[in-house]
Amino acid sequence: MDFDNVVASLDAQIKHITKKNKGYIWISNILSMANILLSSSIPILISMAEKNVNLLLMVSIFSALITLVQTFKSTFGLNNKIQNTAMAIAYLKKEKLLFETKTTPYDQDQEENMHMLAQNIASRTDDILDSLKEQ
Repeated sequence: MDFDNVVASLDAQIKHITKKNKGYIWISNILSMANILLSSSIPILISMAEKNVNLLLMVSIFSALITLVQTFKSTFGLNNKIQNTAMAIAYLKKEKLLFETKTTPYDQDQEENMHMLAQNIASRTDDILDSLKEQ
């Protein structure tokens, strides 16, 4: 593998993880907005329930939906996924910059630099996998 292929591979990984990160952020934002809308409508519905007791059913449904939204976000760890993918993007961009500019630790010959990059990324991946096992 040559220098250009390594950089192209890093770019592809950064792009892929960035796309995942944006997806997680989008889902999280939609769920947060739904939560806000449901939560803010409950006091209004309760105040109107004196005239229409059937609105209490809506309050119960909205409360259940709020619980489902919160449970979904925590069960699937959306906030952790957003944070982890953002950290992975920053790490890969940093390593790519150091690699492209031949800055320490990538100040050896091209083959050594590619091996060092592979080792650093593999090591970081092992650290991430170890932290996931601990959770």
